[in-house]
Amino acid sequence: MPSDVSPNLSLPYIAGSQAQKHITHNEALRALDAVVQLAILDRDIGAPPASPLNGARYIVGSSPTGGWAGQAGKIAVYQDAAWEFYAPVEGWLAWVADEDLMLIWNGTNWLNALNPAAGKMIGINASADATNRLTVKSDAVLFSHDDATPGNGDIRTVLNKMTPVKTASLTFQTNYSGRSEMGLTGDDNFHFKVSSDGTNWTEALMFSGDGKAALKGATIAGALSVKLSGSFSAGAIWSDGVATFGTGNGVSSGALGIAYDDTSGSRLISAYPGVGWKNFSVFSNLIKLHANGNVLIVELDVNRASFSKPAKMPAFTVALLPSGLSGDLVWCTNGRMFNGTGTLEAPGAGTGGLVSHNGTAWKIAGTNVTVSA
Repeated sequence: MPSDVSPNLSLPYIAGSQAQKHITHNEALRALDAVVQLAILDRDIGAPPASPLNGARYIVGSSPTGGWAGQAGKIAVYQDAAWEFYAPVEGWLAWVADEDLMLIWNGTNWLNALNPAAGKMIGINASADATNRLTVKSDAVLFSHDDATPGNGDIRTVLNKMTPVKTASLTFQTNYSGRSEMGLTGDDNFHFKVSSDGTNWTEALMFSGDGKAALKGATIAGALSVKLSGSFSAGAIWSDGVATFGTGNGVSSGALGIAYDDTSGSRLISAYPGVGWKNFSVFSNLIKLHANGNVLIVELDVNRASFSKPAKMPAFTVALLPSGLSGDLVWCTNGRMFNGTGTLEAPGAGTGGLVSHNGTAWKIAGTNVTVSA
């Protein structure tokens, strides 16, 4: 049996021999005027505007009240001082004037017509997926402060993770293979990681929340902690909490090692000149110097330093004595000294001895006699 209305827009047909045909015709025109070239004023309000213009169109909000109650999602049109409601059909398009946005009705909701999956995923010049819900392929991406509204001139990008053990980071890739990553990776410290193959990663630098730093995978302890497990090159710094340094890490001349000796409580600093580590340990009141199996202990007191072994002064001939400062001590190899009877050795027969500088000249130690050859 033929219908009295059209199948898509439900426009009323004029029946044969119908009286007052203009009424049916005008009703159809009113419907066409409401839904054809659909441009609505707003889609977020839930109650009728107080003073709408004739022909004004709206998409009724999700929780309508008053004269719009029960009409959520429909097209509300103010015609001849009354509201008419039109139920959208899947595929209808509507332009939202206050947002400059095209919407499409998917049978359930109004969605962004340019990206019907908006709210779930967006692909710009690319296909988004369930993992990468925002995907952009572009030579450049610009995020700028708001000079259109305008805003306050600031711009801030926020990455938020659920708990400390989760990750909030930025990863840099080459041909979709990771090469560096920075952010809160697995805890609330800020990490910088690098990789040469996208699989094996090395933590290059880490900062704690209280401003401490750790290099090359070290555990944060003091203000700066360092650990180098690869090769020692000239100028490299190595700290691993162990006061023993070997050559198994490709150590080369010029390397510097720093460690903490848990047993003695000392801080150990080692230099590698090419053969054997040369170390010195710093305790609260003494310094240990290590070289070729020998140890020299320098104990510091308030007014003096004590040595565990004899101290050897630099040696010079009288002719080559350097410019000195008051209190300097050197060994003068050919200086004339006083013999057991208090007599000064003969010229040219000096056997050498300790001399000190009084600020003016080099004197035989313990006397005011200028040293001579």
